[in-house]
Amino acid sequence: MARPARIAAAVLGACAAAAFAAPCLAQGTLRVALIRHLDSQLVAPRGTNWGYYSDPELDTLFKVIRYNFDPEVQLGAIRKAHERFVNEALFLYVAHDVGPRALSPRVKGFVQAQSWYQDFSPVAVAAK
Repeated sequence: MARPARIAAAVLGACAAAAFAAPCLAQGTLRVALIRHLDSQLVAPRGTNWGYYSDPELDTLFKVIRYNFDPEVQLGAIRKAHERFVNEALFLYVAHDVGPRALSPRVKGFVQAQSWYQDFSPVAVAAK
């Protein structure tokens, strides 16, 4: 067995032995940010799929992302998985702006936060 193949086999073995095997080999933050919440093999107590979400097509894509060493193949699987996340609306994507602003003069009651917590409860929009 050639050295790269031995290293790959050792890495795969270590990943398979780990309790959280999902994020071992995939590229980018997709592996951590999304796979860990959607992989049917990572339901509690093994992982963070607290919704018990299960989709065989996504599980197949996750395996390609984890265990295929060709970056182009991984990228294609990541694209397909991302497309599925978006099309099935599996998550509510919210923009995280550390400095939200109210630009319209019709917005009343908005006070710029001085910390991380922005209170939107007193905010109202005046009629035209």
